[in-house]
Amino acid sequence: METFKAITFYNVGKLIESLASEYGTGWATNTGFRIVKRDDPKLETEMSEVHASDMVLVLGAISNECLKVNIKRSYVYVNHILALLAEQTRPTYYEFACLLRELDKHIRWDMEEQLFLHIPSERAGFYRSQKLLCAEAVRGFPSAAEEMTLCGDCYATACWTASVMHAMRALEKPIHSVADAIGGINLPKDIELAQWGQIHGEIDKKIKMLRNSQHTSVRDQELAFYSELNLEFGYFNDVWRRFVAHSRQSYDELQAKSVMDHVSAFIDRAAKMGLSELP
Repeated sequence: METFKAITFYNVGKLIESLASEYGTGWATNTGFRIVKRDDPKLETEMSEVHASDMVLVLGAISNECLKVNIKRSYVYVNHILALLAEQTRPTYYEFACLLRELDKHIRWDMEEQLFLHIPSERAGFYRSQKLLCAEAVRGFPSAAEEMTLCGDCYATACWTASVMHAMRALEKPIHSVADAIGGINLPKDIELAQWGQIHGEIDKKIKMLRNSQHTSVRDQELAFYSELNLEFGYFNDVWRRFVAHSRQSYDELQAKSVMDHVSAFIDRAAKMGLSELP
């Protein structure tokens, strides 16, 4: 889905109306607009090179906007006008006004066939967001960063359960890095294939061993770090992952936002402590 602001084509419409009205007066009829010439001899003269150059810039910008939202008929027509302006004999001012009125109709017809999704302003910042993770986390866990961007996309577009699913997917590599960093865990299969409950249990065993080890400042820091992450990990598994992975529950906006915030904090914490995605 591409980002699109309605104000863009509102302004395009106002611009076309303004330009067309400058060179002719539009009258509404049952079949659309009809151009009636003003009593001005200038309208029968060929557009000046200066005016044509200005219009090339304006129409080029309109062409780009048409291309962005894939309104093909309008895109073709605006480029048709650009081609006419590039010819040795340019349109008259009145002919140019008629071309703009036709362009206006093409845009309206094209827009009637398009379906645009509205994202409320309070969620718009989450779409294609690169700020859901800190810079260290983006560098250390690129796959998680990609999943969190999708998590934000789904949240922005009110796909709450899908947002939770992508958040859980974002946790995979960071959790594997925690298990690797604490070391000595014993899993029945490769960590990529192991269940989260098994990984959580093995990390928990290592934390208990660490708790019973010699008391040092380093040991205290490691114990606090791994205990906090594993506690959160167990929470993720028990409260969210089991349910979303097996289609047992759907989520609402508040729940999806809570999951996104907790997962972001978990990955940021792991990255800031120097952990990164395993090769």
